[in-house]
Amino acid sequence: MTRSNRRDFLKRAGAVASGAALGAGALVGCGKGDGGASTAGGGAAGGAAATAASITHDLCVSKGGESIAQLTRAAIDGLGGMAAFVSQGATVCLKPNASWDRSPGIGATTHPDVFKELVLMCQEAGAGDIYAIDFPLASEPLVWNGLGPVAEEAGTEFIILTDTTDQMWETMEFPDGVRVLPEMGEEQVAYDFLGADVVINIPVLKSHSSTGVSIALKNLMGVIRDRGRYHGGGSGGYGTGGAEVSSDIHQAIADLGLMLKDKVHLTLVDCTYVLTDESGPRGREDTPGEPMMTCIAGTDMVACDYRAAQLFGLSDDQISQVAAHIPLAAEIGAGTTDLASLKLNEVDLGGGSGDEPEATPETDEEAG
Repeated sequence: MTRSNRRDFLKRAGAVASGAALGAGALVGCGKGDGGASTAGGGAAGGAAATAASITHDLCVSKGGESIAQLTRAAIDGLGGMAAFVSQGATVCLKPNASWDRSPGIGATTHPDVFKELVLMCQEAGAGDIYAIDFPLASEPLVWNGLGPVAEEAGTEFIILTDTTDQMWETMEFPDGVRVLPEMGEEQVAYDFLGADVVINIPVLKSHSSTGVSIALKNLMGVIRDRGRYHGGGSGGYGTGGAEVSSDIHQAIADLGLMLKDKVHLTLVDCTYVLTDESGPRGREDTPGEPMMTCIAGTDMVACDYRAAQLFGLSDDQISQVAAHIPLAAEIGAGTTDLASLKLNEVDLGGGSGDEPEATPETDEEAG
């Protein structure tokens, strides 16, 4: 089913979300009619993506600046610009963290100014269809977190995933190297994530009660059908694979990163307002995030996570203890934590904060 046919399907099914519930421009559902198995690398990886020859750096950290938009653009430009990743006519899938009903600046979700600037940069690079997806945990997140109105203003469709619509999901094959996912049964991933030419992962850096921090690797749980298994819960299974719960959430997240690493072409970590206290991942509406005014962009999700964890204030020992999915992902080949092996860039725009705190996340609440 083509993306235009997907939209027709959703309209026939009455699945267009109300603006009051999800934010204007949001759709519930996605577009693969027949399902079926996909390869570990996904459907269209690299199909219309630009070649790596244009990429000048592997990782860029931008700090300060007069606006979040400037900060976001500087991080991408520091890798070689959006045209290094998005070519004319490419279908682009944006994966922000849109999970929670919290205002911008709380640090629970990707800041709408980051999202808006990335959409604009994709448009400037000549992208064709641009859309965003997530599987939110709160019931009315896009109005609260500002991503719905921004998507509508930019003319970008926001697809709200739901586990009740079979047309939304593809069963993935497990690549060599995964350790615990096969024991948990089959893994189903959103078709609109797998079917894009270019995927841009846009997590927010924040504390998380179950995983220490939530960054790029953890953000991928928003494109799978049953994340409850990872947290030790579950919906009782789907399809034919069952749904055994994970005994090791960190290894399961690392496995997911390995399975999807070839589908994610670009990662930008929003470290503008960082949720650092024990209320993560949801945060509190009356507690603003810590203004760090930093963005971390890169081609390697593990490297982005590692650098963001350092920014959060974690030492290598602390990362291994409370955010073990990051070194585990490097161990199985999902990426690297050896920043010295990468071509790095750092852009200081002046002003703002950009300071690196000393903070260790607490571990109370268990959510996504």
